[in-house]
Amino acid sequence: MSRRLAYLAFPLAAVFAASGRDVGAQASPACTYDTCALRVAYSPAGAALVRGTDQVVVNGLGLWSGDMRRAFEGNRLSQDLANGYRVRHNAGTVLSVAGGILFFGGLLASDGNISIDLDTNSLVTLGGLALTVVGTRVSVSGDDHLSRAIWEYNRTLAR
Repeated sequence: MSRRLAYLAFPLAAVFAASGRDVGAQASPACTYDTCALRVAYSPAGAALVRGTDQVVVNGLGLWSGDMRRAFEGNRLSQDLANGYRVRHNAGTVLSVAGGILFFGGLLASDGNISIDLDTNSLVTLGGLALTVVGTRVSVSGDDHLSRAIWEYNRTLAR
């Protein structure tokens, strides 16, 4: 069973390493709404925080979120909300991934049978499912913080 979990863990570690990098430019105090407004853009490659009508990628929004203070430079409330997003999103990711590993590990150990008498493997499977649900809820809470951060930042831009 440990070999199976290792096969699951390696691709997840690679995704964590490649996601959430800060790659964009900063906003200046003289930004207008058209050049500096932020939004979340979705593509087949994933989500990203983009700036302006040119949609310059400011920060990736992958499985792991990095520091986004530069993206919200000049607006302390937005920076605090973005930090709340980062903390919640990363915690939710850890909980969801750990829950998924426990869920599938429990299923593999029990050959896919969840017993009514709740043996150890069944408890691990159900615990993993519960952890995944909690992680998803924590991540959604983070998404709300990011939405508010973007709104607060955009409403202060010159029109």
